[in-house]
Amino acid sequence: MADLVSAIKKIVRDYIDNENLSDLSYATYTGAGLKIDGKPVEVPLDMIDIPLHLQTITGKLTCDLTSGFEIKAKCDGKDVEVESIKLTDVPVTIQTGLSPGARVAVVQKKGANKYSIIDEVTG
Repeated sequence: MADLVSAIKKIVRDYIDNENLSDLSYATYTGAGLKIDGKPVEVPLDMIDIPLHLQTITGKLTCDLTSGFEIKAKCDGKDVEVESIKLTDVPVTIQTGLSPGARVAVVQKKGANKYSIIDEVTG
C-alpha cells in the first residue's frame, strides 16, 4: 500500500512540475533581455512584457508658456529676463525605463516561456 501512495504522490508531483505553473521570480534586466535567477539562458526582449511605467518614452513636445513664471538668465554676461517660451515639435525622451542591471520581479505565463515584468525591486 505504501508503494501505491508513493507512486501517486510521484505522479502528482511530476504533473505539477510539468504544468510549469506561474510563479513570481526575480531577474536582472540586461538591456537585451532578462537573466532569470536560477536559469542558465537569458530570455530575449521579444518574450517579455514590460509595463509602460518602466519603458522609455519618446515623442514630440509642443507648448507655449507665456505667463505665471519668471526666468532669469545670463546671455553674453548680461542679465536677461524671459517672458515667454514657445516650443514646436521638439523631440523629447522621458527616461523612466529600466537601466541594464536593474532587478525586477517577473511572472511566467503558465506553460510558456513568456514573462511579464511586475515592477522594479531593490536589492
